[in-house]
Amino acid sequence: MIQLDLFKSPTINEGNSDPCKPTPTPKAQGKPNKWVFPMSEEIYQAHRDEYDGFCVACGHLAMGDTEPDARAYRCDSCHAKKVYGMEELLFMGRLDISNIDINF
Repeated sequence: MIQLDLFKSPTINEGNSDPCKPTPTPKAQGKPNKWVFPMSEEIYQAHRDEYDGFCVACGHLAMGDTEPDARAYRCDSCHAKKVYGMEELLFMGRLDISNIDINF
């Protein structure tokens, strides 16, 4: 299993003090609790291959038990049925992927 620390890679969202932390989208869209998860293409592919997903209600990372096309799985953290797989999040516009250089 690949061990990734999602929160240590650089962010592409200006003004975010915690790199790659889920960032709410602008309130202008009418949904202030909407999450966007910034990451590089390599991290996205690793999460997809490891069957990870994110909860769009609380931002929790569901590791290893979420199919890439999963919809509305139950979150271990907030218990809402809002966990989506990586491919589904990409289609929903909830992933912000760029080819940023990650220097560890």
